[in-house]
Amino acid sequence: MAQAGMAAGASMLETSHANLGLALGGGAALGLAHIGALRVLERAGLAPAVVTGTSMGAVVGAAYAAGKLDLLEALARQINWRRVLRLTDFRLGGSGVLEGRAIERELRRHFGHQRIEDLPIPFAAVATDLGTGTAWTASTGDLVTAVRASISLPAVFAPVRLQTPSGACLLVDGGLVANVPVAAARTLGADLVVGVDVTADFESVATTVGLRDQLLPEAQRRGIRARLWSAVPAFMRGWPLLRRLRAWADEPSLLAVALASSALALRQLSLQQNAAAPAALTVTPRVGHIFHGEFDRAEELIRIGETAMEESLGALRRLVGAAEGRSL
Repeated sequence: MAQAGMAAGASMLETSHANLGLALGGGAALGLAHIGALRVLERAGLAPAVVTGTSMGAVVGAAYAAGKLDLLEALARQINWRRVLRLTDFRLGGSGVLEGRAIERELRRHFGHQRIEDLPIPFAAVATDLGTGTAWTASTGDLVTAVRASISLPAVFAPVRLQTPSGACLLVDGGLVANVPVAAARTLGADLVVGVDVTADFESVATTVGLRDQLLPEAQRRGIRARLWSAVPAFMRGWPLLRRLRAWADEPSLLAVALASSALALRQLSLQQNAAAPAALTVTPRVGHIFHGEFDRAEELIRIGETAMEESLGALRRLVGAAEGRSL
């Protein structure tokens, strides 16, 4: 799909904050914080004229551009594990654990066969072309296909196979190349871009999984391993059979190391990408204490997104004022 979308939103670009674009980053459930960020911008009279999104950011961005943010927020607040499981179509022997047709049907149910260029607000979803290793930006064409491609986390969802004028391509999650799609927003006409990055709160991740607790003196630790060891009577702690328990209590768990390492890798990838295409302002909701799969915490995530954007409003107003002053 070619870069496009300017004609569809030309009137909006001329009448409101013409240079303001919003780039919503990926992060699975954490991306629900974008709903709160958008609500604050609306209330502040700073609604973006251009929206781009990667992965969950593409879902929220598409809903906003299509005028369906109220619907998405209502659905998000109703999510529980039973609803999530209904969207999981497991399969064996494929290129992803989930086939992805269930989530595509759900997207189709709400967006129908709407085309991106017909949306009232210019929008683009970003995926990764697995054959070339480059960003694939959809600002025209079928909205559901673009969003489905953008959310296709490798090994979780089967890639989207698409026929283009230049040949077939396999599309996976856009977070591999542009987790916060700032460049895509600029291509759509925004020269003042606000990025929302939900993968940046690594310190909270390290605390939540217990790594910081492990670094404290033994008497100050509150993690489950420390509590189990503290329950052992002092006279028993020197017994040979309990030495392994002591060593176990002194080590972080395999899960904690894996979760923290993956979160750090995501943060570093985003930092590198953001340095290559920096936003005028990056908003970082403090969501590191919530895991990527906790869709049932939508209410909390939306509230955190609101808080993060509210804290950034002063800086954003100054940037908008300066940009509009230069354009006069």
